[in-house]
Amino acid sequence: MLFTRLVVSLGRDPGEAMKVVAYLVWLEKRSKDFRLVSKLLHWPDPSLNDLANEAILALNCIESDHFPYHVNIIGVLRLTQSVTQKCVTIRYLHENRVSIICAVTKIINDDEIFDDANELLRSIEEERMNNIVPRDDRTIFLTFSKGYPISEAEVRDYFSRRFGDIIEGIYMQEVNLTEQPLYARIVVRSNAINVIDVFLEGTGKVKFCINRKHVWARKYVGKSPSPSPSPSPGRLAFM
Repeated sequence: MLFTRLVVSLGRDPGEAMKVVAYLVWLEKRSKDFRLVSKLLHWPDPSLNDLANEAILALNCIESDHFPYHVNIIGVLRLTQSVTQKCVTIRYLHENRVSIICAVTKIINDDEIFDDANELLRSIEEERMNNIVPRDDRTIFLTFSKGYPISEAEVRDYFSRRFGDIIEGIYMQEVNLTEQPLYARIVVRSNAINVIDVFLEGTGKVKFCINRKHVWARKYVGKSPSPSPSPSPGRLAFM
């Protein structure tokens, strides 16, 4: 989607990118070229970025009560005029600012158009939160009983049914195909970190069952890095 290109590939602000896409959708409807936006997906990043800059310039203009230029700058919307095959000018946009703002706002509020955008925004926010809370602080350590194998799918199903979509990752002990994992680590999402305290009931360790097989859980404690050995004292040299 165009929104994803603007945010991920071009590194533009998500809120700004949403307004740019809505403005371009408005241009598509005005030009009656209903493949305008889809054709932009094939543009190289530099050209798409230049068009986005034109869109921001246009949006800043229509959001201003007063015309921001002393004269109608010729050629300032060169790419916009090229893709629409129409003479769209800064002066025209400002004179029709009220209707354009209403149309762009209506497009932004159209959830169907921005379904992917909303999902990407959630992912960006989640990644930001996950970067704030260290992974070790979001990890539960599980140990299993020997002779009673438990699969990753069983662990995921148990926690998902009880707490919902809280799991960022499950890391089972790496063993040979004929062996049974005896422990696993569950990393929860940052926005679900309170689940750890709820699940452990404020204690250091809890025992529970997954499909009638006993499991012990505790807060994960990461290994501290080994201290570097102190250098051996050398012989002092006197000059």
